[in-house]
Amino acid sequence: MKPLIVVFCMACLMSCSPSTQVADLTLPSLLIQYPLPAFPEPRHESDMRIDLNILVGEDGTVRYVEVLRGSGNVEWDSAAAATIKMWRYSPARYKDTPMKLWLHQTAVIQFSQPNFLTIAELLCPTKVEADSIYKKLTEGCDFCEMVLLYSIAPSREQKGIVGKVNIQNYPEHIRQVLSSLDSNQWTEPVPYGEWYAIFKRVE
Repeated sequence: MKPLIVVFCMACLMSCSPSTQVADLTLPSLLIQYPLPAFPEPRHESDMRIDLNILVGEDGTVRYVEVLRGSGNVEWDSAAAATIKMWRYSPARYKDTPMKLWLHQTAVIQFSQPNFLTIAELLCPTKVEADSIYKKLTEGCDFCEMVLLYSIAPSREQKGIVGKVNIQNYPEHIRQVLSSLDSNQWTEPVPYGEWYAIFKRVE
């Protein structure tokens, strides 16, 4: 089974024909992207494409995922849609007011050699807060305790544990720092979308 790297191309489904409306509309951007499940079947091509409609709520959460053109494997499509529902976007804004928005996205699924690590994450809204928490970690504070106190990621409920993931699915700058971690080490704060993350490698 080959894990996947996903590159998204995004288009707005909302009717935004008048130029004044387009100028006043800010589209969502992807902030948190959890890796998609490994594809269960051997594939000879280097990539594949799937088409999705994604409803992003006023708070940036994914409310609904519709698979328009799937991979050909119904179970994988369903599992991928469930993962995408955990992703987080910045909300769409019209004249600075948050709003719901349907996005049409083409996902380019690139097959790659896996690099699995079990990791935990601590997500902060600002670099200042992330730097402060990193300092506390270096002074001996417990990572799980810091997660429960400060993390804004959905993984907070699992004490920050993301699980065993293919780090190839993360952006290049995060892959680099994760691949250099030894067991029970954590990273310095790294940009993660509009936020900052501290990752820890766990057994």
